[in-house]
Amino acid sequence: MPKMKTDFPGLVKLLAKHLYPEPDVFIRELVQNAHDSIKLRLAQDSHIAGRIDVFTDSDNRTITFADNGLGMDQYEIEEFLSTIGKTGTGEKTHELAERDVLVETIGQFGIGLLSAFVVAERVDIYTQKLDTQRMWHWSNQGSENYDLEEIPADSQSVGSRVIVIIARKHIHHIKEEAVRKTIKHYADFLPFPIFLNGNGPINVINAPWHTAAWAGERDYLRALHRFLNERYPDHPMHILPIDFSSPRAKGVLYIISDRIPDVNTSGVVDIFQKRLCIRLKDQDLLPEWAKFVRGIIDSPDLQPTAGRDNLIKNDAYHHLRTLLGDLIIKGLTDLSAKNPEKFQRLCEWHHYHLKGMALFHRSFFDAVIEYLPFETNEGNMTLKQYVARQSVSAGEKLPVYFFSYGLDSNQFYELCRARRLIAINTGRRFDEELVREYVERRADRLVLKQLDNLDDPKLYESLVDEERKKFFVLEGAVRSALAQVGMGHVQPITRRFVPVDMSGAIIASQNIETFERMESLLNLPFMLEGFSALAEEFTERMRHTPINLFLNADNPLVQKLQSIEDLGVTRYQTLLLGIYNCAILYSQHRMTPENAQVFYRQLHSQMLDILEMEAELRRVKAEKEALQAKIFTSSEGAVGGGVAQVADYHDWVRLFVMMPYEPRYDSLERVLRSILQNPPYCFELVLARDKHINAKGIKNIQSHILAADGYIADVSDYDANVMMEVGWVHFEERLNSRPLMLLFAESKKREFPFDFGDHLRINYVSLPDDEAGERKLKQELRVEFERHGPLQSLIANNHRWFLSPVLFEDFQFLPSDEYKKKICDAFPTVEQLLTADKSEFTRKIRDDRLSKIYEAVVRAFSDQVGSAE
Repeated sequence: MPKMKTDFPGLVKLLAKHLYPEPDVFIRELVQNAHDSIKLRLAQDSHIAGRIDVFTDSDNRTITFADNGLGMDQYEIEEFLSTIGKTGTGEKTHELAERDVLVETIGQFGIGLLSAFVVAERVDIYTQKLDTQRMWHWSNQGSENYDLEEIPADSQSVGSRVIVIIARKHIHHIKEEAVRKTIKHYADFLPFPIFLNGNGPINVINAPWHTAAWAGERDYLRALHRFLNERYPDHPMHILPIDFSSPRAKGVLYIISDRIPDVNTSGVVDIFQKRLCIRLKDQDLLPEWAKFVRGIIDSPDLQPTAGRDNLIKNDAYHHLRTLLGDLIIKGLTDLSAKNPEKFQRLCEWHHYHLKGMALFHRSFFDAVIEYLPFETNEGNMTLKQYVARQSVSAGEKLPVYFFSYGLDSNQFYELCRARRLIAINTGRRFDEELVREYVERRADRLVLKQLDNLDDPKLYESLVDEERKKFFVLEGAVRSALAQVGMGHVQPITRRFVPVDMSGAIIASQNIETFERMESLLNLPFMLEGFSALAEEFTERMRHTPINLFLNADNPLVQKLQSIEDLGVTRYQTLLLGIYNCAILYSQHRMTPENAQVFYRQLHSQMLDILEMEAELRRVKAEKEALQAKIFTSSEGAVGGGVAQVADYHDWVRLFVMMPYEPRYDSLERVLRSILQNPPYCFELVLARDKHINAKGIKNIQSHILAADGYIADVSDYDANVMMEVGWVHFEERLNSRPLMLLFAESKKREFPFDFGDHLRINYVSLPDDEAGERKLKQELRVEFERHGPLQSLIANNHRWFLSPVLFEDFQFLPSDEYKKKICDAFPTVEQLLTADKSEFTRKIRDDRLSKIYEAVVRAFSDQVGSAE
């Protein structure tokens, strides 16, 4: 029968390359052979101190592995070293085990030697067995022929020396630094010192888990930290020690400090068996979801393949894989309870993989979903905490409020805070999908409420029909203004919601969310070119999908606009568009080209308005200067020291009061009138709204300023009108002789707005909101007015008391306020009233009913004057 032909050199190379595909693995195999030889010698000679030496010689292309192990005799060389497929180490270990001598070897000498032929031109071995006096030299060039000769021996030569002559193309594998790195990777934990070119040992020998004498868990964890920092380039964020009994495994896992954006990556571990690394950066042993974990595992129960570059996936392997997954999950959940701040940082750092893997792996989702933090308007919280804190009406499902656009947080957080609701910001990757999955699995008691497109009466209260009609004109005007700039798909609707300072809110439809997701997908770079037209179609449809603009019925700006009858005129377009722009800005909604155009047009229009206003101000200033020049050149003087009256002569003190035209300032006005229109002052207090000297607004203010003998201004709110009026007084040199008193509420907790020089500044606590508050403020200001000279000098120069309705407060015989007004209109001062006889009184009052109380009025005012004097 014919025999198969064998190409022996080719077979050796083929076996070597398939068993050991990585060229530098021969270093690992030959170091482990040296280790096993020492182990076998220790079984017979326990006093020997094992040692492995590695020498490199790049000039001669050699690398030598020397050990003081058991060595080999002629029989073992011929039986194991020279027979492919047989392993002397394994048989020797088995032989000792039968004699109850346990030796923990890790290699297979005959098979491991094959790895050298991946890179070698020739292999020479010099070996002398313990208790013999014969040394042997074995040499092979990767062929079926080998040379074996006996050479002189001595007692110091026990062990083996393997010399590998490297092929030229593999010379880089025996560079000293490359050899050092390979030994550190594969043989760092071998229990015998390894010396490289006489230096060393270069292996650490023992990892922290090889030492049992730790003072406590904290010391052990510190040692693991130091070990990992020295071995790996990245810094461990959290450490998980490994100590399993079945299957046996020790080592450490750690959560990495590097962010890994690639979802296709894997967690990796270096796998050791009996202290020798058999697989670097293994990507299969850790669970698929553990992409943020690295580590090192030493397990004698794992079974390597023949090439020792992979593991056999048996029951022990799968059991260990499960245990590692459980260890990682327990480490995360324990950290969330014991150190929530660190857990929060870890989740933030590894958001992509923690939440991404929870979404794609059901088991991981179930294990961690109630521990992962989510951003809300009340800070970060877990979904379990959210459910516990969210309120619900009896018999209803608990609502889970969320919004998809992370940049919408301004709008929705404010809405929810005002309603005492909690909203989840699911704008980050995977958050929305996880929230949906969580709620769907608890659909019997939870319900989703998406704020992006949720018209919920709890947030946006609908108006009753009669009230809604009041805003129809405003809604139409906003709709028309938006249509003119290409935003006709925005539908203004008036609702009532809080906070009231939010004039508008943007609510998109679910269709827009779907379109935007599809548009994002179709525009990915790896999509087929033919889909670009579809993406454009979706984008175009999205631009015409309705968006609701909710106008807030309680917002002051909306209310003021609603009260304007001619909103259609051009000058109001900027304000109407401003509501939409404010809503876009407040929600930080996605900026579309259409939105950008609206912003541009509005800003451009406002810039033009500013220029026109400046031109108008320059014109008004010129008119003012001309008017003042005319007044100051033709006047003869006036009471109070200085400037002539304008159009209405008065011989009493007149104070012009500057304050915002807001109802909350009514109380301050009442207090000022009660003090300054009563004795000892009896001044006239004028507000611009009380009396029109000139028909035009700005000129009316100017006329009041020029006609007044002094000024009181409340600058607490930095009101624009007030500041403008104060500026006119302050910067007009010819008015400097008139007193200017500045009132400032300390409750505003802000700095005094400007340096007003020597003008009198009077601080008060706050605006009153009830009668008790008014009485307190009245006492406070009266004391301040009496302390300062400007008002007292006006009293000294004053020969007339201004007759105001305030002076009639105690006159019970006057039937109504109408009568008081008639008397004040007829007689500007108390002096004129007291010098008028009854006929003059009756003639000026033109009311027969008041003539009957003439004597009572005169008597009462005479008593007032007498008391004051």
